[in-house]
Parts: sequence; structure tokens; C-alpha cells
Amino acid sequence: MRRAGLGRALRHTLVALAICAVFGVRPARAEETEWRGAGAVGGALLGAEATLLAEALGGVRPTWAYFLGALGGAALGGYVGHRIEQRARPEISQAVLGAGILFVIPTAVWFGNLHAPRPPRAGAESRRPRHRAPPQTRRAGSVGG
Repeated sequence: MRRAGLGRALRHTLVALAICAVFGVRPARAEETEWRGAGAVGGALLGAEATLLAEALGGVRPTWAYFLGALGGAALGGYVGHRIEQRARPEISQAVLGAGILFVIPTAVWFGNLHAPRPPRAGAESRRPRHRAPPQTRRAGSVGG
């Protein structure tokens, strides 16, 4: 059983070597690439993050407000990032993208901390009105009581 598996592995290796020999293996070389879109994406991330944090700090509660705010912030940030990308050196747009990626996790942590459920404060329960249990009433046909 093991020999059959070994024969199949040998056969696959020979096929792979034959493909490499036929098509040839060329040496790899680095080519310069253009960083298109880095400023726009980074700006969109930063805009959405800034909007979410501002809304969370302001105490906004409805979920739809966060979606609309993040969408608007991302659109405005993307536009500003695109303009930066057109007018600045590529390193600047790469830095904007890096900053946008860098602040994703801290924004999520801060946002989560601002909206995490809080335990009741000490003494807060004594200030709540105490509700009494409704009085027991007899039902028709009940025995006892």
C-alpha cells in the first residue's frame, strides 16, 4: 500500500519537473509599480474611523446613524485622499493608507468600550422605586385560600 503511494508521488514529481522543463523557469525580477488608490482608500478609512469615534463620543445610539455617518465620512475621506494622491508624492498617499490601516483596531476597541454594557453603580439600586408584587386574587373555582 505504501509503495503505491510512493509511486504516485514520484510520478507527480516527474510531471511537475517536465512541465518546468517545457515551459522554462525564468528568473524573477522586481518591477516598479504605481501606487494607485492608496490615498483614496486610506482617506476613506480615516474618514469613516473619525466619524465613528465622533458619533460614539457624542453618545449617538441608533445603529442607522452609525452606518450613514461612516458612509459619509468614508466618501469625504476618500475624496480628500484622492486629491492628496493626485498632488503629493507617492510616499504621502502610502502614509495615508498606512494610517488608515493602523487606526482600524484602536477605533474598534474605543468604539466597543464606549458602547459596552456597564454594571450598575453602587447605591443606584436603592434609588430605584421598589415595585410591590400584585396582590393575590382568588380565581373562580379555586379551593383554599
